[in-house]
Amino acid sequence: MEEKKKIKIYTSYYGKGKKLMDNNIVGISISLQVPQWFLGIQIKDLAPDWSMMKMSKEDYEVAYRKKLDGINLKHAFRHIKSVAKGKDVALLCYESLKKEDEWCHRTMLAKWFKDKHNFIIEEFVEDGEAEKDFIKEKKKKDKETLENSQGSLF
Repeated sequence: MEEKKKIKIYTSYYGKGKKLMDNNIVGISISLQVPQWFLGIQIKDLAPDWSMMKMSKEDYEVAYRKKLDGINLKHAFRHIKSVAKGKDVALLCYESLKKEDEWCHRTMLAKWFKDKHNFIIEEFVEDGEAEKDFIKEKKKKDKETLENSQGSLF
């Protein structure tokens, strides 16, 4: 029996669309709107609500986590898996997160998956690409915390 490849789930932003395609990674929108050129699918259950757009970061995170707590996770993963067709995927929004004080819901989503489901979703970084120090440190801490404890959701 052939072993099925576990797909890897990343987060990223639309500006890396070509790099994602070059790395055979399927982009899936998790934003309220998509760029005109984006022809992929959108999973609105993972997008924030319009009402959150003017909230402080703290209030936004509380509201977004509450929304995530109410989604049907198995349905969302089945949807991701069916679109992936065996390829890795990247959950996309607009923010590039090039500065340390920048934030967006995709980082909150990755944290929610780690906290609630013991599943790590990393930010996509292309080989040879400089990764911000604060993201490296976050990944290091996440890996240390969850070392050898992550199961498959597929």
